[in-house]
Amino acid sequence: MKTYTALAFAAFLSGFGAWIDFLAILTLASYEFSATPPQMAWIGTLMLLPSIMLSPKVGRWIDRGNPQVILLMSLTLRVLMTLCLLLASSYFEFCLFLILRFIAVVPSQPCGNALVAALVPTELTEKYFALLSSINGASKILAPVLGALVASVFGESLSIGLSSGLTVCSMALYLVLFTTANRITVKSTSKKDAPEFSYDSSSPPSDEAYSSTFFVSLLALLVIETLMIFMVNNQLPVLLRDAAYDKALLGVLVASAGLGSLLGGPLLMRMKATNAFADIANLSFIRKVTWLSALCVVRRCFLVA
Repeated sequence: MKTYTALAFAAFLSGFGAWIDFLAILTLASYEFSATPPQMAWIGTLMLLPSIMLSPKVGRWIDRGNPQVILLMSLTLRVLMTLCLLLASSYFEFCLFLILRFIAVVPSQPCGNALVAALVPTELTEKYFALLSSINGASKILAPVLGALVASVFGESLSIGLSSGLTVCSMALYLVLFTTANRITVKSTSKKDAPEFSYDSSSPPSDEAYSSTFFVSLLALLVIETLMIFMVNNQLPVLLRDAAYDKALLGVLVASAGLGSLLGGPLLMRMKATNAFADIANLSFIRKVTWLSALCVVRRCFLVA
């Protein structure tokens, strides 16, 4: 197996397990701890806050350290903290283990990028990220359905056990890669090695390209879209629980969102850059239509009698 293929497969196993974890966390909070809408909103905040607050410091730490060791530590702590979620006896304990879990996973992405830079030849980098994008897209569709179905039939314990097993397999594959490859060193780019950029005054950028109105409007659109997505995502488990739907439906809906993004991505790439607002609106429309279609199709199948 080629190095970049093995690296992508290890990332796939880790990402697949993370998606199963995500569904298990939502079902535990909603169906086991009977979280209220404000409590679900707080859980969503705990998931995002560590990455927002710690990413810059973690990036500098990885630059000075060994990404191999940091990645393995991060995955190990992720497994342990996820398993600890099953030991929580109250909503407060659940939130405590949850934030520790998401603190543990912060180094995973920058470590992965550092390993790609060190292990994957430059001419294969584009091929690696294309492969990674494809398998991550498959994970967003398959993992939520599998995780929610396992949680519905066998309980969250087996679902989290499955995700932990996949993460351990990912760690084993990373370890094999690290022992067979040369020692990884991450080189920081010095000022003298940094590429130089020059400005050609003969062809200045158009006013349209740097229009402040355009960027403000685009930012407002993205903020509104993000807020709408998180408002729905955070409350969806509560809505399904209160409507007496089985927890497996949550996985189907999350997978539908992943499918919408997968179908909308190629369409968005083919559209002209001049239609930026329409492109984003079309992608959002595709995602929402897929969600609603899935809800209508499986409504009767997953309704708890």
